[in-house]
Amino acid sequence: MADIEILEREGMRYVKLTLEDEHVRVEGGALASVEGGVRVQVKVPSVPSVAKSMLSEQAIIRPKCSGSGIIYLEPSLGGFHVLELKGESWILERGAYWASEADVELRVHREPVITSFRTGEGLIDYKTKISGKGRAIFNTIGPLEEVTLNNSELSIERRHVVGRTDGLAYKVRRIGRSIFSKALSGEALMRVFEGTGRLLICRTPYYQMRLLRATER
Repeated sequence: MADIEILEREGMRYVKLTLEDEHVRVEGGALASVEGGVRVQVKVPSVPSVAKSMLSEQAIIRPKCSGSGIIYLEPSLGGFHVLELKGESWILERGAYWASEADVELRVHREPVITSFRTGEGLIDYKTKISGKGRAIFNTIGPLEEVTLNNSELSIERRHVVGRTDGLAYKVRRIGRSIFSKALSGEALMRVFEGTGRLLICRTPYYQMRLLRATER
């Protein structure tokens, strides 16, 4: 099992992976440096994969790193969260996937057309789906909180949700039933999750991310 460390320096956070005859997969563009006997393999993507990547604005090349040595991933003003999968499947928001161990399987999940359109993602919204057993690392703008739904419902804004377990019903609706409720609440649409499962939520970003957003505005 790879050794995963989340380190911090000069207000930046980054991931250190130590491999002992193991392999991991990382997000395209996430590799910062590779030390020791680690081999980096890149699989040539298929035409459908390229098309899905263009539609979803997600990386199609996720290098496989195997052997023994140390890997450093790119730093971020945000943070990183390590989740251990125990046979379940998770659907991740765009940009959340960062790296994973060998037994974690990566697939593509497509949201329903109507839901994608109402959320402003266009008619086609592809996301990363992970499943199996092992640890996965998520790239986040702040600390994550896990929320469990037991045949219940949660309404939340888009930017707060990082991932959800497969099987939770997902839709979009107004926070109120009338146009006056919409105007008074200041919220146009809320994302609604129903059923039994788990959600990973970021309720507030790290202060560095807040400063960056304020600067960009």
